Amino acid sequence: FETPVSKSLQLLPSRIVSMPRSLPGLTKPTHMVVDRGSADRVQAGQGIIVGDVIIGKVHKASSGLSEVILVTSPDFSLAAKTARTGAIGVVKGSDNGEMVLENVLLSEDIKKDDVVVSAGDLQVNGVGMPPDLVIGTIISVDKKPSALFQTARIKSLVDLDRLSTVFVVMGIQ
Repeated sequence: FETPVSKSLQLLPSRIVSMPRSLPGLTKPTHMVVDRGSADRVQAGQGIIVGDVIIGKVHKASSGLSEVILVTSPDFSLAAKTARTGAIGVVKGSDNGEMVLENVLLSEDIKKDDVVVSAGDLQVNGVGMPPDLVIGTIISVDKKPSALFQTARIKSLVDLDRLSTVFVVMGIQ
């Protein structure tokens, strides 16, 4: 699932300190705390990745720690597109620990196993999510002829329960 990222990312390695809203084996994680904060220039809105896969974004940062909203959280949303056809939609986390691609026009071609990537929402100061980072793959599509939009369930390529180190996207070069 290599997707070309047009420019080099400036990354800050961070250790996961905790997953405060998760019970291993019982609930999927929705948030995590990492060991980097505002003293390291981490701020709300910065992306969190592993390899070229998005796993969340910074919600808030204290001096030495940051809270991250994971892609599986109902609080997470991000503009996205499919890598194959460029179909545009919004990825949101859900209550069951999965992700959903919503607001995709019914006329767009999306299929099971399509790779979903970030559409990009970088601000002028470099904060945000760069384009073309992998979010996950489509595992099912819900397309009703009478609706304006179709939706798809997405699975992350990363097992969030097994992570120990992640990277904060500090900007692009």
